[in-house]
Amino acid sequence: MIYISIEASIWTNYVEPVLWTMLSYLLVTLKTIADHFHELLLALIGTFVGAYLAFALEKRDRARTEKNEKVAQGNLALFTLWQMWEVLNQYKKDIIDNAPKDNGQWLNMAATPHEQDHDLRFDPVKLYFLFEGKDLNILPQLVLEQRRFYNAIILINQRSDLMLKQIWPRLSDNGIQMSRQVYEEQRIHDIIGPGLLAEAKQLAPSLISNITENLFSFRETFHRLRTQLIEQFPGRTFRNVQFETETVKETPTQKRESQT
Repeated sequence: MIYISIEASIWTNYVEPVLWTMLSYLLVTLKTIADHFHELLLALIGTFVGAYLAFALEKRDRARTEKNEKVAQGNLALFTLWQMWEVLNQYKKDIIDNAPKDNGQWLNMAATPHEQDHDLRFDPVKLYFLFEGKDLNILPQLVLEQRRFYNAIILINQRSDLMLKQIWPRLSDNGIQMSRQVYEEQRIHDIIGPGLLAEAKQLAPSLISNITENLFSFRETFHRLRTQLIEQFPGRTFRNVQFETETVKETPTQKRESQT
């Protein structure tokens, strides 16, 4: 009986008041929530909407930044391609076009070494977005144009070294100086030998043909690339240049542009 009385006392003096207090607090909390449900709901919605808008704005800004970067890389690729064209076009005007067109061209065409400009390159990683356009071959074509450009520079330097370091020193020692004069080929053959003569006569036309084809190809690729960029990023401005029409024939792409 004493044990039961002690338990009843603990329940009455300690447990029951705590339970009533907790129940009262719960009822007050529920009443507060009920009274302010509208405000709480608006606050919850506001927090969610605010977080969503912040995420959406960040996503939009990130997409805009990526788009601006792609546009910048596209313009840089156009400018690089034009620079390649301009380097070879200037060589054609200054060296090839000023050389005699007769049989002395291989000999009297000026030998001018050209330092390779390693900044004139395309970055396939930064231009990978071009695969998202219609012309899936434009990026591989840019890589090919880069290779063609540096091959042309290699040919220029190869011929220059041959002429300046081997052929002209031997000719000079035998009284033949650089000029536009056409010399008797047999005499040249006797001085420099058949090997150097054949190499020099082969290098000159190969170089001329290479540069002429490159000028056409660079110009065509430029317009293909610009057309693709305009289609991928409508409303954005992309670099355009006026190529010298007398240097290379009109490309199919350029012809279509002039008709529209």
